[in-house]
Amino acid sequence: MILLKSGKMLAGIRRQRSPQRLLPHDDIEQLKAMDGWRDGKIYFKHGFLADSYDKGYTWNNVRLAPNTSDMKHGLCPSDLVQLPDGRIVWIYTHRYGKDSGVMARVSSDDGESWSKERYRVRHLRDQGHGTYASNAVLADGTILSVCGKNHGNRAIAIRWRLPE
Repeated sequence: MILLKSGKMLAGIRRQRSPQRLLPHDDIEQLKAMDGWRDGKIYFKHGFLADSYDKGYTWNNVRLAPNTSDMKHGLCPSDLVQLPDGRIVWIYTHRYGKDSGVMARVSSDDGESWSKERYRVRHLRDQGHGTYASNAVLADGTILSVCGKNHGNRAIAIRWRLPE
């Protein structure tokens, strides 16, 4: 989570459940549409966003993080940074399919809406290396992403900049 220049806090949340664990309010058709249905089992693993206007005491507007038709499942874990120009960058891992990788999307309105364009920070050659990005904005406006994972994998540092 980050405290934005506006005073609002924005959190990136990973929500995950075991297969077949349905809650009374679950909409099975929506879960299927979100690519949450495989081999007759529910798989729920998605990124969500939430807002706080009281420095994290309460959270509201909990919502499914923006996804695209070719990336419905996953989008987590994630991290958020704010650039000097005020834009927010949501950096997340998508581990499923041929386009898996560490990706980024941009918001110019404190996280209310997100760019349709995705930026690839890192392509994943396999699902076990280089995920879990932690990010910082440097003084010159570049973003430093350090990607790693457990199981003894080495960390990878990537310094990058969004287009203006």
